[in-house]
Amino acid sequence: MPFLTRMLDPSDFGVITVFESIYGVMTIIFSLGVADSITRYYYEEKNDFKTAAGTMYVGAFVLSIIFLLIVLFFRESLADQFSIPVIVIFYAGILSFSDIPKTIFLQLLNAREKSKIYSIYATIASFLSLSFTLLFVYLLSENKYEGRFLGQLIPATLFFVIAQVYIFKHFDFKFKIDTNYLKYFFNYSLPLIPYRLSGILLTYVDSVIIAKIVGLTETGLYSIAYRVGMGILILHVSISQALEPKIMLLMNNYDDNIKIINGHIDQAAKYLFYFGFLISVFAKYILIVLVPESYYGALDLVPIIILSYCLLFIFEQFTRINRYFKKTNVNAIAMLISVGVNIVLNLFLIPKFGYKIAAVTTLISFIVMLSVLWYNSRFQLKIKAIVDLDRIILKTLLPISLIFCFTVYISVEIMFVDILIKSFISLILLYFLFQKEIRNYLIKTQ
Repeated sequence: MPFLTRMLDPSDFGVITVFESIYGVMTIIFSLGVADSITRYYYEEKNDFKTAAGTMYVGAFVLSIIFLLIVLFFRESLADQFSIPVIVIFYAGILSFSDIPKTIFLQLLNAREKSKIYSIYATIASFLSLSFTLLFVYLLSENKYEGRFLGQLIPATLFFVIAQVYIFKHFDFKFKIDTNYLKYFFNYSLPLIPYRLSGILLTYVDSVIIAKIVGLTETGLYSIAYRVGMGILILHVSISQALEPKIMLLMNNYDDNIKIINGHIDQAAKYLFYFGFLISVFAKYILIVLVPESYYGALDLVPIIILSYCLLFIFEQFTRINRYFKKTNVNAIAMLISVGVNIVLNLFLIPKFGYKIAAVTTLISFIVMLSVLWYNSRFQLKIKAIVDLDRIILKTLLPISLIFCFTVYISVEIMFVDILIKSFISLILLYFLFQKEIRNYLIKTQ
């Protein structure tokens, strides 16, 4: 972001933001959620996993080719609908198709807790994408946003081949025409498609609406605020991926492991919420470092976006429960209701209050979604003990939010003094949240 914001104007960032929304939607449709089905089958610890996984993968791959051809054929019509260049649709389709083996590969590495291989693969892919993006953006004299697409295309092609070889050689996928495996795939994954789509729409639909109603410049500004707020995803994704295999396996002996599962979730929530507090408190200085002054207008959106992502973490704990019990349709319903609320609020409020209100509508949508999932868990599945919502929100998230409000209120104009005060308050909060861990660490080091 520090490089791109100095080479691209906000309208170019708007095009990239719309591209990311289309790319995300196409990735979900093309893959049909096959990685989720393969991973879920892996957790069942059956002897025929290699054959089942290979059959599911080949079936999804054939369907994805058909979807890609349809998108390429209708690319001009799709571009007209989103008011973007045709080339955006072309790259979104190609990149979405190439993501399928990579997603399966990474999810299986996560399921097997091969974090070292996972991190090496993901880090190299990200580094190459960044390097090529900056190179092409610098070299292009016009339509510089295309540098982002070209920068992703080269590493995507490379790792498409690597992932294909790895899953058939090292994971030893085997193909067999067996309708039982395909039925498992469709029965488990099809309800996840609207759920995944809703997640993408909930993240990006406000950007698309802003682009249509207000303009690409405002979309770019909104995108910058989201990118700063999404800094919390660095920790969010790491924690979620670490928790996934542990909790899914612990759920196999649910009655005996409730306290352990709850302990993992509570501890993860404290780490994540505290990190979100730091980003929110120091958002002003993060923007000063990352972007030029023309992007500063989005500063006040960052804390709202951070709060939304904190709720997203809580929400994912409930969706994991539904995935374990194969109630994926509940996740889809909750997401669809939330997206519907988000679209209606955005269409009604953005014309009246401007693009910044979209952050508030997203927060409201997350609250609605979390309420639906909590109701299902509490009164339908009756497994309240796994996610103690009162403890996570009332004893952790709410106090941290109140301390943030206090910290912002006492803000001073002198930068050094302001940073010093915020740092002191952050350290005090760190101690109260993790005093047990700090004491244990000090005892070990003595």
